[in-house]
Amino acid sequence: MASIIKLRINDPSTLRKCALEGHRFTAQEAVKAGFVEQAVPEKEIMPTAFKYAEIFAKKALNRGEAFRLIKTEVHRETIIALLSNELKPGSYLSKL
Repeated sequence: MASIIKLRINDPSTLRKCALEGHRFTAQEAVKAGFVEQAVPEKEIMPTAFKYAEIFAKKALNRGEAFRLIKTEVHRETIIALLSNELKPGSYLSKL
């Protein structure tokens, strides 16, 4: 889970606020912190999602294979962590 959170939250103070303090971010705070792309009113969620889907669909040539490979490489560490057998909380501590 930490790997997934770190993937989107790069700023140490924001990560600490999220993970240790359990801070609940407003939509605008999440955008400002950089881990949410855009905040829209609830009634605009689906139209906005469809707009982005149309944009990305144009980039998904060859049945999306290139796009899949790029996203896989960008998220490499998170994917490795999720597929490993070391998903127990604190399991990495025994290796220190």
